[in-house]
Amino acid sequence: MIALASDFDGTIFFSKDNVPDSVPLKPENTVAIKEFHEKGNLFGFCTGRIPDDMIKDTAKVVDADFYIMVSGSLILDKQMNIIFDSPIDREALQGICDEFSKYSDPAVLTKDDMYIIGDSRPYGIHIKSLSEVEGKVYGVSLALKDEAESHRVADEIKAKYGDKVEAYPNNEYLDMVAKGCSKGTGIEFVKAHYGIDKMCGIGDSFNDLPMLRQADTSFTFDYSAEKVQAEADYVVNTVADAVKILLK
Repeated sequence: MIALASDFDGTIFFSKDNVPDSVPLKPENTVAIKEFHEKGNLFGFCTGRIPDDMIKDTAKVVDADFYIMVSGSLILDKQMNIIFDSPIDREALQGICDEFSKYSDPAVLTKDDMYIIGDSRPYGIHIKSLSEVEGKVYGVSLALKDEAESHRVADEIKAKYGDKVEAYPNNEYLDMVAKGCSKGTGIEFVKAHYGIDKMCGIGDSFNDLPMLRQADTSFTFDYSAEKVQAEADYVVNTVADAVKILLK
C-alpha cells in the first residue's frame, strides 16, 4: 500500500494569492486522487493548518484518510479523531507571544480555533492575551513582511527557545510547534500507524522540507524555491502528475 501526504495551501488548494492560478481545487487533482484511492492507496493532508472550515470544505471533495495538522503536532484519522498530539510548551509559547509580537500579532492554534492576540488580522478569534486561551495549544504563527524576515526571525526563536519549540519558515509566515514535531515526524507516525509500505509526500514550501526528506518518494513543483526543488525526488506541475508517477 502506498500513501501520499499532501501539503494544503499552494499544493492542493489555491487561493487567489497562490500560484499558479486562482482555481481552489483543480479538477485533474481530485480525479487523480480518486483513482489513487481506487487502487487501494491512502491520501491525506499534511499542513500547518488546524482542521478549519477550509479543510473541512475541501474534505467534502477530496477524500482524506488522515490529517497531519499544525506541522505534525496534531494528527487526526479519517473521522478527524485525534490519534497523536503534542502541545507546545506553555512557558515558551508565552515568551514567544510576548517578545515577538513586535513583528506581528501572534496566531495561536488549538484543535478547533485560531486565536489572534491583537486586532491586525482580519480572521480568527481576537483576544487580548494568551491567558484567554484554555486547553492545549498546538502551534503559534507570525505573519512577517517577507520570506527573508521569516527565516531571520526563525533563527532568533531557535536561538532562545530551540530546546522547547521548532520554527518553520513558510513563505512570509513563521510556524512554531513543540520540539520534535514536524511534517516529517507526522508522516513517519502515519506510516507506522497504518502499516504503510511506501510513504510519499508533496509540498511547495520550506516548511515541507522535513516531509520531503522523510518521505520514501517526494515531490515538489516547478514554482517552488530552488532549495525546495533540490530536496525532492521529482519536480512536477500538479498533484495529479505525482499520482501518475506513483501509479506507474
